[in-house]
Amino acid sequence: MLIINLLSLAVNAASNAGDAVLDIYNSEFDIKYKKDNSPLTHADIEANRIICNILSSSNYPILSEENILIDYNTRKKWKRYWLIDPIDGTKGFINKSGEFTINIALMDNNIPI
Repeated sequence: MLIINLLSLAVNAASNAGDAVLDIYNSEFDIKYKKDNSPLTHADIEANRIICNILSSSNYPILSEENILIDYNTRKKWKRYWLIDPIDGTKGFINKSGEFTINIALMDNNIPI
């Protein structure tokens, strides 16, 4: 797949996830906590689902903090993969400060391209 097509895919994923996240942001939502005591909202889960669904068409692996962690011995063999954080700044999201982002990077030999 050409880089321009991959960029378009990432922009589409971010835009669709962003729409869903803002709908949740502008409503009442519950907060759960992960094993490491970091917060998790439905927006994190929904953004992750949308992004992974869209990026999966590229056939590159996806590494996300909201997915099951893939063993390092497998990951270290990946030459190209998606690295995502569906909502970076969940605390800002929860506090409705507006300080959060959706992060998507295409990694090539562990360098974002």
